[in-house]
Amino acid sequence: MLVGGAALIGFALWSAYVVLTVSHLRADVEQRVRWLSQLQTTQARLLAGDAPASVLAAAGPTLSTLTAHPDAATATAAVAARQALAAGEPQAGARVAEVAGALRRSLRDLSVRLGSFWSALYVTVGGALAFGALALALLATVLRRNEDLRLTRTALADEVGARAAVARRSASEQAELEAILGSLRDGVIAVDATGAVRHLNRAAARLIDQSIEGARGRPLAAVLDVRGPSGPPPLDLATLRGRLHLDVDADLRVGERDVTLTAAPTDEGAVVVLRDVTSERARREAVANTARLASVGAIAAGVAHEINDPLAYVTTNLGFARRALDQRPLADGALDEVAVALTEAAVGVERAASIVRDLRVVALPAPDQRAPLAVAAVVERSLRMAAASVRQRATVERAFAPAPPVLGTEAGLGQAVLNLVLNAAKALPAEGGRVRISVGTTPEGEAIVEVQDDGCGMPPEVQQRIFEPFFTTRPQGEGHGLGLAITRRVIEQMGGRIEVHSTPGVGTRMRLILPPATESARVTPLPRAETPSSRRRVLVVDDEPALGRALRRSLRDHHEVEVAGGVDEAERLVAAQHFDVIVCDLLMPGRDGVELFEALIARDARWRTRFLFMTGGTVAARTEAFRLEMPRAFIDKPFTPAALLTAINDRLGDRDADA
Repeated sequence: MLVGGAALIGFALWSAYVVLTVSHLRADVEQRVRWLSQLQTTQARLLAGDAPASVLAAAGPTLSTLTAHPDAATATAAVAARQALAAGEPQAGARVAEVAGALRRSLRDLSVRLGSFWSALYVTVGGALAFGALALALLATVLRRNEDLRLTRTALADEVGARAAVARRSASEQAELEAILGSLRDGVIAVDATGAVRHLNRAAARLIDQSIEGARGRPLAAVLDVRGPSGPPPLDLATLRGRLHLDVDADLRVGERDVTLTAAPTDEGAVVVLRDVTSERARREAVANTARLASVGAIAAGVAHEINDPLAYVTTNLGFARRALDQRPLADGALDEVAVALTEAAVGVERAASIVRDLRVVALPAPDQRAPLAVAAVVERSLRMAAASVRQRATVERAFAPAPPVLGTEAGLGQAVLNLVLNAAKALPAEGGRVRISVGTTPEGEAIVEVQDDGCGMPPEVQQRIFEPFFTTRPQGEGHGLGLAITRRVIEQMGGRIEVHSTPGVGTRMRLILPPATESARVTPLPRAETPSSRRRVLVVDDEPALGRALRRSLRDHHEVEVAGGVDEAERLVAAQHFDVIVCDLLMPGRDGVELFEALIARDARWRTRFLFMTGGTVAARTEAFRLEMPRAFIDKPFTPAALLTAINDRLGDRDADA
């Protein structure tokens, strides 16, 4: 009897335990089904295009509850989804789907446990049939189990449908993204975490001259050949993820195209954007040339006046010398007066030649090659160019102190100084003003050029805009607004900076501060060759007969001289006779000096050190590049007989050293 009672009590306790556990598990199932329903609603809203921030307001409580869920995978996914929604990330929908997937897996595990207890409940029901009230309760629970399973199946079906919708939307967005990238004019290259190309658009494929499939999967450095003045830029993943930006001033090229390069990090690696700026660079150079020519135009009248003065007494002195020498017999002291007149004429010619050289430096585009510059000499040349324009309005004061050489181009620095001087003069009243130009060294060892005027000055709102291209306060037709913009670009390219101090009604002071050239780049004069001890054979090639005769007369006391009137005649003479050096005009009608040079070195490479070119200025890119390649082989017109003889002796020295 006692055993039966104990068994009955045990059976009742077991039945109560099974019923309570099933009830608890069922409540868990219902809760998780509700969570799944809310997550499906969130996914649907994201797929419909709702903003993640607005969706977060509704889904936030559910996600916050799930972050504390005992299932670690569900809690981790809920934290990531909440952060993605708060940050408005495009992957927020995928993060919500991950939470739903984790919750679905935990629901399956819970269903397995519930099924186990249902089995136990079946056994309990079988044993409890003798207990009427308990049997009816268990039967009702069994019936409700079927409803629970139905709810679970419905939730799982909804989950599968939502995941399929997300997959379709993702495929659609991928196709749309590829269409957008394909329509861009800029090249876009995406790299993965290993630095290999993951994707590139058609514009990038055209720039690097490779197929999309051929480039994909290869290291970025192997498919992107970027060149710069100081070598290729770093393309390692760490540099790219550091938001690299190399603009048009970096002078990068891919193939034959000028480009800019921008890189930024992504979740998987980095993205590189290449922009073809070949046309933009050409436009910038055209703007720079326009500004340069505008300055030249502003001083053209003054330069004409400066040249006409020496030409006037050159013409007068030469006319006097000719009339004096025509007299027979010569009057007493006539030869002395002729000598003085010819000396003064030579001085006038040199003065006019100096003005032309100064004008050429400002008017011609600056070559790409930089060199150490003596700052005071460049400033003095700019002042000579501006003298006629400035002295009509102001007194010019100079204060030159020692300054270190700076690295740059003479045309660039000269243009910058000229712009500041002309601007200072235009800020002055009609007359009675003062412009002070000083050169010196800062306490930090930098070179400084200061241009100060006592003109009208500038208010703060004007000072803020003076370096903007095309900004000007002058009446239309009196200024292009390019001078100061070009000046700042030139100085920044030299590694320097501009400081502006201006007070309305008092004046303006502008400072150019430039870093010194390195010790290894100091200016050293070219060595002068000694005059050869024996006479040499010199061929002069020039299409101007008068110049040919003059050069023969000038050189015949030192060397044996032949004259050719063109390239064809020169080739015949070279084929028939021996010459130690050829003095050749660079630009001539028909075939020019470069063609003669190329024809002769094709036969004998030793002619490379036996040419001296005469030039009044290289006007084409081909001849300018040729001059930059052989700087010691050129002499600028006009030149003195002594300068020509020294240049010939230099080339003879090069020839002897090369023999």
